[in-house]
Amino acid sequence: MYNAAHQIPTSVMEDLVLSVCEMFRFLADRRLVNRRHLHIVVLSPDYDPVQPIKLGILYETSIGDRDSWEWPYDQYARDKAREALARQCSTSEAGNNPLRLRSGDVLLTGGFYLDGLAIGVSGVQGEFDEAFSATIAFLIRAVVKLIIKKHNEADADYLGQIKTTDADLRCA
Repeated sequence: MYNAAHQIPTSVMEDLVLSVCEMFRFLADRRLVNRRHLHIVVLSPDYDPVQPIKLGILYETSIGDRDSWEWPYDQYARDKAREALARQCSTSEAGNNPLRLRSGDVLLTGGFYLDGLAIGVSGVQGEFDEAFSATIAFLIRAVVKLIIKKHNEADADYLGQIKTTDADLRCA
């Protein structure tokens, strides 16, 4: 399936994530986060969580030196995103409902779900992992709204009828 998130040019997706990376570095420089590395995973809204995770990754990146990781933050971020998508809520919200947890569910905070989009972030305190994943989700949703607005202004009948380019989303 093809959805509005696929309309975002890769360069724009990279810039959205980069903006959060800059926020992360700002907080790390001020020692408000406990590590200087993160892993970020954006899952496609049409990804089926029972399928291999690689099939659903819309965007993925790491920040910092992977050799200094104490844990497999990339796997944690993927698991958080998958859990958020499967539950259709943040991983912190899922953890607040212990009777709904099943064997194998991730117990880490940092997965966020918004309008079918799931983001997983791992590497620092769970509260900040979740804040970064939520920020990315809201930034992606804002860009998708701009893409839909562009289609409406062009009198397009179907999403995807007009190719969205990097230049379409940049301000003059």
